[in-house]
Amino acid sequence: MVLWVRLAGADVTLAWDPEPAAVIFTLYWGTNSGTYTHSNSCPGIETNLTATGLLANQVYYFAATASAVDGTRSGFSKEISFTNAPGAISKPTPGIIRQPSSASVAAGGIAQFTVIATGAQSYQWYKSGAAIVDGAGFKGGRTATLTVHPAAAADVAPYNVVVANASGSSTSAVVVLTTVVALTANGVPVPASPAVPLPTLAANLGQSASIGVAVNGDAPVLYQWQLNGHNIFGATSQQLLLLPVTDTNAGTYSVVVSSGGKSMTNKVREILNVINPPVIVNEPASQTMKVGAEAVFRVVETGSAPKYQWYKDGAALRNGGHIFNAAAAALVVSPISEADAGSYVVVLANSAGVATSAPAVLAVVAAPVQILSQPRSVAVLLGETAVWGVGAIGTPPLTYQWSFDGNLIPDATRSRYYINSVVPSEEGAYTVIISNPAGTIESHPATLTVINR
Repeated sequence: MVLWVRLAGADVTLAWDPEPAAVIFTLYWGTNSGTYTHSNSCPGIETNLTATGLLANQVYYFAATASAVDGTRSGFSKEISFTNAPGAISKPTPGIIRQPSSASVAAGGIAQFTVIATGAQSYQWYKSGAAIVDGAGFKGGRTATLTVHPAAAADVAPYNVVVANASGSSTSAVVVLTTVVALTANGVPVPASPAVPLPTLAANLGQSASIGVAVNGDAPVLYQWQLNGHNIFGATSQQLLLLPVTDTNAGTYSVVVSSGGKSMTNKVREILNVINPPVIVNEPASQTMKVGAEAVFRVVETGSAPKYQWYKDGAALRNGGHIFNAAAAALVVSPISEADAGSYVVVLANSAGVATSAPAVLAVVAAPVQILSQPRSVAVLLGETAVWGVGAIGTPPLTYQWSFDGNLIPDATRSRYYINSVVPSEEGAYTVIISNPAGTIESHPATLTVINR
């Protein structure tokens, strides 16, 4: 930010060039350098501000700050001093706040040089000390931005710009335009520097792969392809063809390109992955499992990152419920039900081929009955009710049969048994036999004791 005095008198108006990021400008002044006793502010869209009540023939010192929308404030601008006298006007020579930068572009490309200056009223660009006139590949010779298009070998030279106003001029630093060989690989532009990786190339084992470059440069154009940094014998053409692809072709490819005496070494980084078809080395195994258990079918294969899909009786499985990893190497079925019995296979596939496993059969057997809670002995008053119960698990259906002293009790076929209004003749041992498709189990005896009132 550069200040200058635009109008002077009892009230002095100071001006500056626009600052696009500023939302508030604040002007400070005083009669001692670096010590400001007065200030005034204005919106960021303004480019001038007035200091009022100044004494005639007094030296004043001015500086300003700019504040952004987030509240951050710049440091003080360069201080200017001014002796207040009626009619005095002061404007400094232009100040260059951003120098142009050197450019390196492909032959035939676009090069631009830009300068940012304050207080500039005119610009003049120079090439090798000669003023540039628009035309013949140049545009903007008298603006802040000079464009060179198409860039050619004759444009390789030093450039600078002179910015000026009524008070004087400032000259920029000298910058240089250079041209380089333009290179594309498999249609992807490759910058002059640094070397950059291109999208990874994948090729199926036994098929073909090719990597090509296009060069915009001066003849003669020479090529030398490399694999993992080593020259490939005879690979000196614009396109490298690999046929058939083998595992030894996997790696990082680069090319040394020379054009018109300029060399671009290893600017291409193309990685070739060789895709091997899937081959199953361990088949999933058949299993016999009880209802409620967990079955895991696992396949082991070689090959390049195949996709998996498990099938049961020819229907594709999907994750959900008690099916897990239907598209992975190890299928999990848990907990098993009788409906899960069947034939399971897995299909492995990638771009190089498909492999299907042998069937693995899941046989589901009933889980035997387990008694979790035994019936308990009871003592009941004469004429009251006696109750026994049993808790059991196992593959359905479960059936129950209660006995008294070893004799079956008619219609006593539930998990609970009741006797209403007990009598002494019913004292004894009560048991229950529980059955399912896997077998039977008998409970511990539970006794009934009848207590006389």
